[in-house]
Amino acid sequence: MLISMTGRATTSRARTKSSPKRAKNSSSPRVIAAGSLTPTIRKSEHASKVARSGKPAVAKTPFPRKILDRARELASQYQLVLTPNSEVGYFGRTLELPMSMGDGPDIASCAKSVLEAAVAGIATMLEAGETPPRPAKEGKRDQQVNIRLTIEERLALESAASRAGFRTVSDFVRSAALDAG
Repeated sequence: MLISMTGRATTSRARTKSSPKRAKNSSSPRVIAAGSLTPTIRKSEHASKVARSGKPAVAKTPFPRKILDRARELASQYQLVLTPNSEVGYFGRTLELPMSMGDGPDIASCAKSVLEAAVAGIATMLEAGETPPRPAKEGKRDQQVNIRLTIEERLALESAASRAGFRTVSDFVRSAALDAG
């Protein structure tokens, strides 16, 4: 079972697409259903016949190959958080996309499930023109913590940061907190 970025359980993804040729022959849209995230490189003879017949076509993937390849590349760099679970064996998610979740009876199958969910989530974001989160290992600081201080506390922090050789209070506080932990 995969849990998408929206938190809904899914085993496949489908989308509806209209084509100009199809629109002339019929008013019903062409449905492309997904059964896996692996793209089909060459068309089978059967698939070509189905496409010519005007019946709904079943594709191996709902995403264009370029988007799927980029999603796989990003997902492979994401950090996984796997925890034992008494009901399913292991439950996991990615650090970068916490709502991309999966499970499995062992670590390997859980990791595969989580990565499949992450690929689907990233590909969905790319297809929508959104920018997926960068891998956490790149160390880009994009999270912010705000704290309220008195004027005296702020001056004391600025002074301590300067004495310790830090350029900013943020660098000083981050270093002190991480060293303490």
